[in-house]
Amino acid sequence: MLKQSLIISLSLLLASGIFTSCKKDKESFVGNWIKKYPIDGQGRMDAVTFNIDGSVYITTGYNSKNDELLKDLIMLNSDGSWEQKSNFKGEPRRDAVAFASSTDGYVGTGINNKNKRLVDFYKYNKNTNVWTEISGLPVINKNDNSLEPTASDTADVAVSGAVAFYVNNRGYIGTGQREKYSTSTFYSYNPDEDKWEKSVTINYKDNVYNAQCFVINEVPYVFGGSLANGNSNEMFKFDVATNKWIELNKLTDVITTESFDNDYTIALSSGATFVINGKGYVTTGRTNEGKYNMETWEYNPENDRWTRKTDFEGLRRIGAVGFSVDNRGFVACGIGSESFKDVWEFKPADDYDKNE
Repeated sequence: MLKQSLIISLSLLLASGIFTSCKKDKESFVGNWIKKYPIDGQGRMDAVTFNIDGSVYITTGYNSKNDELLKDLIMLNSDGSWEQKSNFKGEPRRDAVAFASSTDGYVGTGINNKNKRLVDFYKYNKNTNVWTEISGLPVINKNDNSLEPTASDTADVAVSGAVAFYVNNRGYIGTGQREKYSTSTFYSYNPDEDKWEKSVTINYKDNVYNAQCFVINEVPYVFGGSLANGNSNEMFKFDVATNKWIELNKLTDVITTESFDNDYTIALSSGATFVINGKGYVTTGRTNEGKYNMETWEYNPENDRWTRKTDFEGLRRIGAVGFSVDNRGFVACGIGSESFKDVWEFKPADDYDKNE
């Protein structure tokens, strides 16, 4: 059962007493969290979110109360309400990925209710409210490195806990956990031709899954993620023009020079990310020590530096989703003491207000 696969790690976290809300030292950092737009229906963890031309959607995920994988699709309206749209066409799943163009959202891979990893992908059209199956991830032929169509049960390519983004009219998916190993391979998707191509592999020292990703001014950033033991402290950005991953400063205080002193530790996995005013944010998720993270960090791409902001003010959680809309950043859902369906907005320039 899915519930059995989650209960051990959750029990350990409960035993350490970390499911309570954290207020300590919030006043010493800038930024304010405000509870917003509660979701009707079921709470969920390990869902996906995508934004089609300013319309935000959430779909898939796992509800712990009912021990159930989900496939409903909900959209955030301008008045803050959530509207049910056409159910995701594929089978219910968690740990999938999503990306979006200006007209369509794309959802694929993940784990089904038999704990089987998947390769299939689907396209959602905002205007017609219709899902259509598209080409799934291909197999790399080991003899000539060519790509071949694959069945949904192919362990060599089926993946969960990957990252995905859309830039330069292409969708990208990479990293993640396969049946027997994790991977650093990336694929790019051409929506005009419904065709996948092998992209350049990200040069993590060791393969990761459950990494974090955001896109700032059309530049994708991937960082952290789970290793066999602990989390990675590496961060990269993708140069679309040269098709290369560029390594950035580490996420832990391993560099101390006159020009750079990074007194922080942001080696996270399963964190929620969003972008506001050209800066990236990460919060929640799991720390390198295996505990739930409450810290919020702001990334400035101009100087490759992180600044700590006010801690997340909801209950501790992993498996949340982050999204941006109208230059505002939000965190929703996740799992802690239960599967959550709350939504929180972060105001990075505001002073902390414990009453909000």
